[in-house]
Amino acid sequence: MGEAFRRALGCDSQSDSSEILSLLEKADNKRIRDYLKSQKLPFLDVGGNDPIARFLFDLKTWQTCLVAALGVVLGFLPGVVSYLEGTFFDSEAMKLCFSNDYGYFDKVLALFALLLLAPLYFSELPRTLLKLNISSTFNLDSKEWKVFVGQANKRFNKFLLLLIPYVSAILMTGILIYSYMLNKEGQWQGISISLKSRWAGFSTIGITLLLYYLLALVVMRVIVVYWILKDFFKYKPIIQPLHPDNCGGLSPLGKLSMKLNIGVFIFGIVFLIAVYVNVTVHHKPILHHLNIAAFVAYISVSSVMFFLPLFSAHNAMKNSKHKTIQKISDRYVSTVTHIIDSIENSGPLDKSETTELESLREIHEVASKMPVYPFNVATVTSYLSSIAVPVVVYVIQTLLSQHVLKG
Repeated sequence: MGEAFRRALGCDSQSDSSEILSLLEKADNKRIRDYLKSQKLPFLDVGGNDPIARFLFDLKTWQTCLVAALGVVLGFLPGVVSYLEGTFFDSEAMKLCFSNDYGYFDKVLALFALLLLAPLYFSELPRTLLKLNISSTFNLDSKEWKVFVGQANKRFNKFLLLLIPYVSAILMTGILIYSYMLNKEGQWQGISISLKSRWAGFSTIGITLLLYYLLALVVMRVIVVYWILKDFFKYKPIIQPLHPDNCGGLSPLGKLSMKLNIGVFIFGIVFLIAVYVNVTVHHKPILHHLNIAAFVAYISVSSVMFFLPLFSAHNAMKNSKHKTIQKISDRYVSTVTHIIDSIENSGPLDKSETTELESLREIHEVASKMPVYPFNVATVTSYLSSIAVPVVVYVIQTLLSQHVLKG
């Protein structure tokens, strides 16, 4: 069945040379979409009808890096306005100036991380599924591919999925303006409807809207990705525990989740800075409920983001691994039984059978090492290494603060 799909893409099963493989290597989603269209096959549009998401998820890697850098520049433009208004440096009249507002710098760092990682992750998803189907791990034919992609694109175009990021951005920005900026004298971000309004505060509104839009966009679409991958695995993949990638042929899926590693780490730094601001600027104890809530939110959200997409492969990998090991074990028992029968009957030993036993042991060892996503050693270790620094620093800060209080 999958051979028809590969032929439709111009892939020769005996050769690695084809236009689609070249485009996948170049990670050019726009050209991949056009090529699939020329072959009358649909493209998985993760951005859907959301113009911002569609723009971001079609970017090449260098373009993504450029957009993330521009996001940082945009984030520091309010600093220029603050300088012109005289609120950049500390003074007696300023309780909080731009140069020591670490909470705002934290926001810019979060914006940079989202602008960098959201496109890198979501633009890779359609390429990952194409790679899996071309490599014969999956065998969707052209008709099945059209059905799957059609259903997936409908999920990405659900009205609520398109609406929630924009509503979340507006609500969160409104709450932050009301709580931390409106009529706040002595702060560089303070704004009001009076003539004393500071334009620096107004200039941060666009950045805040973009930040919370991206945050809601990423969370919502990672959840949808899980359901789409579950649908994909309904097409009965051929998972091979003896596959040379040591992942049953699913290494592209593992690599996709690994792209979230740096995001988990960066948001750990964002969490630490937020705690630092709460303690030093807002004079909250380190075990204040806001800090604890931030810690719980960081661990829970990062865990869901990292592990949830991989859950889609769990049952298929587990069942395939079990069946393969069982077949090897059955063959091993059969061979051992035959050898023992020969010994009991004083018959000659067949050297080919003893050689087979050694081979079966080696094959069994390889099959036993195949990971089962998501909680295999490699993925768990990768995740723990990403959160290690933020969590350890927070724990040390908590212990030190408790020691100081007791002292």
